[in-house]
Amino acid sequence: MPCSMTSVSRWSMAAIATTLLGAACTTPPRGLPAVASGAGSPLRVHGALPRSGAFVAADLEALGAEVVPWTFRDVRHEYRALRLDLLFTHLGFDRGAGGASIAPADRRTGWRLLVVARGADGFYAVFTMAELMPEMGPSRVFVAWGKDAGPLADDEGPLRLVVPTDQRGSRSVRRLTSLEVVDTRRFVDADIAGERSAR
Repeated sequence: MPCSMTSVSRWSMAAIATTLLGAACTTPPRGLPAVASGAGSPLRVHGALPRSGAFVAADLEALGAEVVPWTFRDVRHEYRALRLDLLFTHLGFDRGAGGASIAPADRRTGWRLLVVARGADGFYAVFTMAELMPEMGPSRVFVAWGKDAGPLADDEGPLRLVVPTDQRGSRSVRRLTSLEVVDTRRFVDADIAGERSAR
């Protein structure tokens, strides 16, 4: 049974927040050489995915690096980075089946995932998985390890998020340590079950 806007509005935001908080190399593009660095703590990617993993710069480089220009606070830089959708696809992300033959509650279950990006300082940002996919959402989100032909500075890296499609840098998490994928269906299903038991 699909979730209604009424049931969504009854979610306990405190419960969701608590769960979220607890929860071969390519040729370098011209103008920005590969950053040969495997230093620093690896990025941990885990949660509601078929596979989890830990990645340093060399691992990300091998998955498809590109040059990402980003102007932040009126200063333009070029970052060497990997699109997040490619990283999640590498770990087995599946959009899920769609179409009229699939029950509404079971359609495109991958779009119901959230991604919680955490920094070493405790800062975190949240994305929907759907917005990260080029065919679905406007956001373009990258995990970066290089900047202007060198590694990231200590106050940014060794890894960080770059979100050039955001008008502000609030979700471009510095000193990125983990990406946790959370399935929102557990909140919706619990909410629906609670409504039924209250009847």
